[in-house]
Amino acid sequence: MQIKPIKQKLFIGLLVTTSVLSASAQQILIQGEITNKNKGITSIALSYRDGRMPVKDTIKMDGNNFMFTGTVAQPVKAQLSAIDAKGQQNSHLEIYLSEDPITLKASKDLNKADFYGSVVNQQYQHYLASLKEATDEINKVNSKWQTLNEKEKEEFWYERRERLLRAENLQKELMLSYIKEHPESYFSLIALQNLNRQNVDVKTASPLFDNLAQNLQSSDLGKVLKERIDRAAKTEIGAMAPDFTQEDPDGNLISLSDFKGQYVMIDFWASWCGPCRQENPNLKKAYEKFKDRGFTVLGV
Repeated sequence: MQIKPIKQKLFIGLLVTTSVLSASAQQILIQGEITNKNKGITSIALSYRDGRMPVKDTIKMDGNNFMFTGTVAQPVKAQLSAIDAKGQQNSHLEIYLSEDPITLKASKDLNKADFYGSVVNQQYQHYLASLKEATDEINKVNSKWQTLNEKEKEEFWYERRERLLRAENLQKELMLSYIKEHPESYFSLIALQNLNRQNVDVKTASPLFDNLAQNLQSSDLGKVLKERIDRAAKTEIGAMAPDFTQEDPDGNLISLSDFKGQYVMIDFWASWCGPCRQENPNLKKAYEKFKDRGFTVLGV
């Protein structure tokens, strides 16, 4: 996809473009033209998720043209699909919906369309380009894997694992570089969220988040990520453990702060957890050995 300059004259009187992120619902406008519909394209489908809710809409082509309008709470990834008279989808295009109006122009296939306008989509294309070295390698390895028979897969398995691991590590480095170099980009926030989706690396994530533009930090997505970073910071190595209170088997309230001044090992376990039960005798031995030196175990 090629990025074209914003053509404001196309939208005079239709929509006023402001910031990529705003506090209220964002109006969206997508205008498209497919000039050579030799594949019999009759309609265009739009699908995305607004929060947790899936949204789908399909409109018929008006000659060579189509248009979608609506609102989204914040910028969101969407997919446009071209559909023929038999209901078959023959091309797709990923875009980001925001309050920036978008005009698409394609000669045949949506995935080869040029588009005009939309700051967030220009940022998206730039972000994808910054990861190209890693994503190309991942796609190359996965494509090869799909062509192999079972014996060839067995022979290629180790090489595939090593190449994917290197590519994923490179991708992480490229994402970190993008975040550092583009604190104004919405996709720096997206990248930071993806890097910390499973486990939050507080020492890396916190300064990167603090360096993001204020409108990104105060967005809904930014607030959620900040909450995750702050929550993870409370259980970082060297941090003061957060206090909590629970009932013991006899109904008495026990707080972590009751053991202040002691060496406390907090053991989270369950009766149905085999490894937990296997470890219990070892914890008991450790307690008996060190209890006179201020060591105790708090089982939760």
